[in-house]
Amino acid sequence: MYDGLEMLRRISTAITSPDLSFADRAAVSNRIYILEHKLLSSQGATEIHDFDLPYDVAETDLSGPFRIAALLYAHIILRELPHRAKMHSKLVSNLKFVLEEQAVALVHSTSRQTLELLAWIFFMGAAATADAGERRYFVTLLVRVCSGLGLEGRDDLKGVLMGVVWLERVCGGYFAKLWKEMTMV
Repeated sequence: MYDGLEMLRRISTAITSPDLSFADRAAVSNRIYILEHKLLSSQGATEIHDFDLPYDVAETDLSGPFRIAALLYAHIILRELPHRAKMHSKLVSNLKFVLEEQAVALVHSTSRQTLELLAWIFFMGAAATADAGERRYFVTLLVRVCSGLGLEGRDDLKGVLMGVVWLERVCGGYFAKLWKEMTMV
């Protein structure tokens, strides 16, 4: 069965290789297209059978939020498209919509692994939005997740995010800005 998170990890690792040939770059680019196609083609209701998450998410179905966050990661982190691109506003709005009813409850009543995945989903939502209100929504939820996980500081949160999927040269910049905002909440 296809594992979207593992594919994100593999692509992130491959992109950072200093020895990528032109053919290797083409292959990585092709894998990103395949990933995007699979994420977009599974957009119906709760169809995410191809994206079994390696997390205990029995308390809720995070497949929809994960799929949207993974698309944002593919666009903003892997392809390095500007986070303010209009194409991301619809995805961020959809992410907020699918989380809205359950996000606060999830932050207080889920397993550690699920909270770690939620932290990454909230991070991607915050990184991708140009709208101050939506960004504050994700930042506030991320602060709550940090509390729920008992994280003490910046390095603890970064470690959690890196444990899900991370590309330092791009994520690091978004994280620095996000952390600054989190300290103001």
